Amino acid sequence: VIIPKLRQLDPTRLWDAAYQSREKDGGYITEMEEPHYYPYHTGWWWTDKGLQEERDSYRFGGLFRKHKVLGRTKYKGVPLILNEFNWLWLNRDGTPGIRTKGYFGPKDTPPRKIDYEYYNPEGVQEHFDRDNYDYLLGSENNVKNRRDLQAYMMEMQTEAIRSSRNLAGVFSFCYLADNRGYTGDWFINDIKDLEPAPALLSQFQGFAPWAVFLDVEDGRYQKDPKHFIPGILQSINLFAVNDTREKKEGIVTLKLID
Repeated sequence: VIIPKLRQLDPTRLWDAAYQSREKDGGYITEMEEPHYYPYHTGWWWTDKGLQEERDSYRFGGLFRKHKVLGRTKYKGVPLILNEFNWLWLNRDGTPGIRTKGYFGPKDTPPRKIDYEYYNPEGVQEHFDRDNYDYLLGSENNVKNRRDLQAYMMEMQTEAIRSSRNLAGVFSFCYLADNRGYTGDWFINDIKDLEPAPALLSQFQGFAPWAVFLDVEDGRYQKDPKHFIPGILQSINLFAVNDTREKKEGIVTLKLID
């Protein structure tokens, strides 16, 4: 009801994320396509081997390697707007969201139907050891480190997505949502204070219309990191994105932090 009325107010704006097609000349058209990018997504159908291969395939920080969906998206007449990515949601108290930890706990509201993500077709949860934060942080899995990792990954993936240059836009999912739901939002502690999570603050650089990104694989969370050899000359690419309509130029300053 709402979308058609809003569309009458401004027919030039995209009002729907591909859920409601609108009629045209006896048929239906979709205003946009919405790909998702989730290197760490899980489900009951993943075997342990398949999940490990999926996790191993993701390398942190490389901009020119079109990982998974970033290399498959193709323009087919409507804008491609990537609306969801990361799969590292947190509740406002810093505990992992349902989809991030990979199961529904005793305090979580289960889905209304079986055969849904972590419930198999028999209505049984098979896996309780697939928490992404456990995997990436190990013994250092605490609230502060989870929030730091979430912010870090949001920045890294935003840079990679924007550097792909085959999308009309990218959204951050999601700004405000139900606490302790399947996913999460970008606020921490008591919502009445609107205290931004580190993951929200980290996005200002990644989403800047004019920005420069480093094409360097970062090994701080990688299980098998690549190392630079001391004393060897290294060539590092910079990738500039300019989504303004103006010519931009400037000086890039790099800082090495021990």
